[in-house]
Amino acid sequence: MKVGIIGGGSIAVRHILGYRQIEDVESITLADVNPDFAAKAELEATPNARAVADHREILDDGEIEVVSICLPHDLHERFAVEALEAGKHVITEKPIAMTVQQADNMIATADRVGRRLFVIMNLVFTPYYLRARELIRSGELGRPFLAVFHIEGDELERMSDPTSWKGTPDRAGGGAMVDTGYHAVYMLLDLFGKPEKVGAQARRLVVECEHKMDDNTVATLEFPGGVMASVIVSYSITSKPWAERRYVYCTDGSVDMSDETVETLRVWRDRQVVERQGWSYPEHPHAYSIAQCIAHYLECIETGDDPMVDAFHARETLDTLRAIYESSDTGRMVTL
Repeated sequence: MKVGIIGGGSIAVRHILGYRQIEDVESITLADVNPDFAAKAELEATPNARAVADHREILDDGEIEVVSICLPHDLHERFAVEALEAGKHVITEKPIAMTVQQADNMIATADRVGRRLFVIMNLVFTPYYLRARELIRSGELGRPFLAVFHIEGDELERMSDPTSWKGTPDRAGGGAMVDTGYHAVYMLLDLFGKPEKVGAQARRLVVECEHKMDDNTVATLEFPGGVMASVIVSYSITSKPWAERRYVYCTDGSVDMSDETVETLRVWRDRQVVERQGWSYPEHPHAYSIAQCIAHYLECIETGDDPMVDAFHARETLDTLRAIYESSDTGRMVTL
């Protein structure tokens, strides 16, 4: 299998590393108009890899079967549709698109041309999440009723850069919530289905660039079956290292999930930890999960199997995020 990558920013490094771990990937071609693209060093260190300036060289190459879209959010629809219509399977970075209408167009195009469309929703492929998902879905911990997801990060440099697309309404479609909160929302939807109501406050509290959107967001989500969730995302925490923590509470136990590599999973019963999971992989959980996500999608292409999370799941995640921003703008709960 030969693959292409459109866009050579920092996230393209993760795609290169992911493809490089798969024996069946014969070559990688990366297209970026900037000759000094961020992923250049990693591409040059990869066997059978090359760079081109025009993405149409990838689309016109009949031997390239799969294309990764690693571009700003506003370009996902355009380049994914072009690649699909050129006969390529597409793996696009999250979010799937800027609007639900764009996402629907991408999904419809994939169906029309008979190609597969996948979206990077990598954190569902971490071992600690898969174990938590198994416990929650099996009912072993009783009925879930509350989930609390915290993302405490520092993106102040790019959010404060007036020339960066990060956090802009026209290119990113939002700030911290759509960019990194997307991970929390697709995990919650995977566990509990689509929420019935959402409420939120998405604010720019620290970043001074007036054309940037939220650097801090607090959202609440009401799911079917009596499950409440909160998602707190910050891009302005400079006093601590980046941390992502997730807690799911059930009637007979609870689960803690963390990206801290010492202990990524704790299962609680009767005020005691009854199960622990550490991290025994060389990569950070995010890097590892992107590689696993790409490998899973390529396997689905080879076998024709359905993926664990599909493009419609990504579309529903985007719909939920758009409702979160609507709630923030209107000051009201939004029914989905």
